[in-house]
Amino acid sequence: MSHQHKKRFGQHFLKDAGILQQIVGAAKLAPGEPVLEIGPGAGVLTEALLQAQVRVQAVEIDRDLCRELDRRFGQAPNFRLLEGDALKLPWTEILGEQEGWKLVANLPYNVSTPLFFKFVEQRQRFASLTLMLQKEVGDRLVDLGTGKGLKDYGILSVIAGLCFQVKKVCAVPPGAFVPPPKVDSVVLHLTPKPALAVPEAELFGFVRWGFEQRRKLLLSRLKRERPELAERLEPAGVQALEGLRPENLKPLEWLELYRQVSPSVAGKSC
Repeated sequence: MSHQHKKRFGQHFLKDAGILQQIVGAAKLAPGEPVLEIGPGAGVLTEALLQAQVRVQAVEIDRDLCRELDRRFGQAPNFRLLEGDALKLPWTEILGEQEGWKLVANLPYNVSTPLFFKFVEQRQRFASLTLMLQKEVGDRLVDLGTGKGLKDYGILSVIAGLCFQVKKVCAVPPGAFVPPPKVDSVVLHLTPKPALAVPEAELFGFVRWGFEQRRKLLLSRLKRERPELAERLEPAGVQALEGLRPENLKPLEWLELYRQVSPSVAGKSC
């Protein structure tokens, strides 16, 4: 297929058959399962998914690519194509009433982070997510704050750690794509965890606030900027935060801190 790659859509099409096989294998597909593919591009992964006899719902923003995808796969009974922006389309239109979806996608790198937050919101409708991402984002998603180096650990790490079991499938070099990106890539497999028993948007906003100044002492900032929250801390909670920065709290510790200080959950059993 001859296609002028469009930079604004972050288009880098996978060409490596070995990587493709690892993606499909990691997804553990069974015939008839509903699979969502965002950014099918030239249809290389799409073809492999259809060969696995799953029901593919593809979402593509590029009108030219949509025409080509429809020409190649439009007659397949297990293929449905939606033209549009996955960040703007309502998820009821994308997923319908079906549950138990698997997401398998080489995500457009320029929107992979905002898409991840959409996946977090919808994660209870997915059995698993097998994603190709730029390595920089992938490193943040797998980092649980347990190593010595914390440069990758941040808001994405905390949310991923609370909401998913994250496993690295394989590294992907630039040469696996046409055109090759300027960064390395990685394939991750994510299994959703149960919903958290707190208002998740508030929790994530609290964590985001913390990492806005990741090198500042968290207790001092709470007392100075959020005194109404700091006063909810029990003495043991105050002592536990002494000398700690946002990057020193692991995902579950962020959740416990939020439970202590948030008026939304104060006094509720967890």
